[in-house]
Amino acid sequence: MSRRRLSLMSVFLPRENLFFLEEWLCYHIAIGFEHFYLYDNAGSRWLDRGNSLEVTARNKRGESIFRLLADQSDAEIARRLDRLLDPFVRHGYVTHIPWQPRDETGQITYGQAAAFMDFVRRHAARSDWVSFTDLDEFLVPGRHAGMAELLHDLEATGTTYVTLPQKCFASRFDDDGNPVASVIGIDRCADWVTADFGRKALIRADTLRVPWRKATYSIHSPAVSKRKTVRLLDPELLRFNHYKFNQWELDWVAANLGRPLALDQIDSSRLAMASRLEAVRRTVTR
Repeated sequence: MSRRRLSLMSVFLPRENLFFLEEWLCYHIAIGFEHFYLYDNAGSRWLDRGNSLEVTARNKRGESIFRLLADQSDAEIARRLDRLLDPFVRHGYVTHIPWQPRDETGQITYGQAAAFMDFVRRHAARSDWVSFTDLDEFLVPGRHAGMAELLHDLEATGTTYVTLPQKCFASRFDDDGNPVASVIGIDRCADWVTADFGRKALIRADTLRVPWRKATYSIHSPAVSKRKTVRLLDPELLRFNHYKFNQWELDWVAANLGRPLALDQIDSSRLAMASRLEAVRRTVTR
């Protein structure tokens, strides 16, 4: 496999993300990402706080991520996912990695920290830059038309680690728990771009390292070689739009951060990407 300039890595649950994955891939290809390492956590039923998807049919935010496809088996979901990903794999965009770690009881778990360390060990050397994100997060270069121009400027200044603050947008699921037709069409947001919580990063791959213990690894602050790392936080340079803020999430922010949020602003800037996204889709899936 040839070396990629810029990659994205994500651990995902197919039952939750089948509705959104193609748009997420096409969008990030349109802004300049060249490869995606997708860790497929099919079969995982248990979320944090002891929430079983098969019992509640919903995630911790009350979204119907299991109920919507409850009539389809894991095997049927896997076939749908393979059909969706096949053109992206054939065009060299996607490495699809089954990821079913098990706990002491034999249950498939999320295993996010272990997945990141697996990526660093096995795949990071094939990319110059990488970002670890979730599939409800869309990166937004601010002062550049795309990621190639942004990387050029970062490398000219010796920057190796860019902290990505988030802008809080309404959820990918509507008020009844159904998926929206287009994530980039969501324009309701809060007037707040913050790295106070949930931040992500864009990192030079050759600075990544594997920590001694899994517990020390965080998607929000991946382990890097300190002597090689030059950090930057500039919300106007690069951020991500986070499409998860339903009432549960807004209440969590208010209770835990003391920051009452309201989705009372409109930001439709991503709609300008629609034609570029559609051009990618036609090219890849034709």
